[in-house]
Amino acid sequence: MSQPAVEIQNVSKSFGDTQALQNINLQIHDGEFFSLLGPSGCGKTTLLRMIAGFEFPTSGAVIISGQDMSRVPPHKRPVNMVFQSYALFPHLSVFDNIAFGLKLGKKLSKQEVEAQVRWSLDLVQLPHIAARFPRELSGGQQQRVAFARAIVNKPSVLLLDEPLSALDPKIRQEMQAELARFKKELRITFIMVTHDQAEAFGLSDRIAVMSAGHVEQVDSPENIFARPATPFVADFIGQGNLLTAEILEQKGEFCQVMVGPNLKLWAACPNGASQVAAGQKVTLLIRNAALSLTEDLGTINGGEPVNVFPVEIIYKSFQGETSDFQLKAFGEINLTASLSGEESYKHAAGQSRHVMLPARSAQVIL
Repeated sequence: MSQPAVEIQNVSKSFGDTQALQNINLQIHDGEFFSLLGPSGCGKTTLLRMIAGFEFPTSGAVIISGQDMSRVPPHKRPVNMVFQSYALFPHLSVFDNIAFGLKLGKKLSKQEVEAQVRWSLDLVQLPHIAARFPRELSGGQQQRVAFARAIVNKPSVLLLDEPLSALDPKIRQEMQAELARFKKELRITFIMVTHDQAEAFGLSDRIAVMSAGHVEQVDSPENIFARPATPFVADFIGQGNLLTAEILEQKGEFCQVMVGPNLKLWAACPNGASQVAAGQKVTLLIRNAALSLTEDLGTINGGEPVNVFPVEIIYKSFQGETSDFQLKAFGEINLTASLSGEESYKHAAGQSRHVMLPARSAQVIL
């Protein structure tokens, strides 16, 4: 395997008495799109700034392209950064904003500078605005110019600090597609900080979910959603019900658990079912979309275990393409189900229904 583009080795960072990062270890592969995802204050921006060189680790090492860059200043690292605020110089034209870093770096002729600026403007599909000033650009155009300035000297690693957060939803979707195109065409390593799950899921090869200064899970978007490693990840990612449960028994890949005094459910065991034992307290994750409502129990088919139990619909909230149903089972267990389309029209607050939940769609988390 080739050496990582970026390696974070046992990195911790303190600001006075505040521990911002705690013993972080990450390997980011060459050419991948890697996201740092988590709530505000989790340490993701501090880690990104450490890779950029704007912060130095209290302990540990930041390795970039095989070289220890822990104490190397930003302008001597093979990385560039796109800031959340774009940070364009208002008194410079688009051309001069992009050329600024080139003129500070290695000695290039006027023709070489112009060629590289034109290349970066062509990449972001804005060759016609070179003479304009930032105040004359839309938010989406400013974001593209900031990107062009960051890639004009062809860094090994491009750092993105909440790059789309200042854009309205429609432009943000367009720019997500553009970032995917940039990744394909440039074939460099992208590291993005975001708190937007859809953004991270749509762009990333892998994601590190962070909480309170440490990494909870590093995996593909699919695995993080389908197989969260910790209760924090299960709660933070997507929409789901987290229930306290107790293991009753384990058969193959499924575990039977008790939720409250009355509800027995079959659920998928965690990877390595040998870790669970009868009487063990666990967390049960049930995604909102995994729950369906039915009046006709005759529709249940054989095969893998399907949980069926009665509920009362307490409240229905129309969300457009979906409707959320607040449910109560056995008078004390609260659940939320999300149904889409015509299926949601069949049910209303105050009705009694049965929930159908495939065992594979409920997951035991240790």
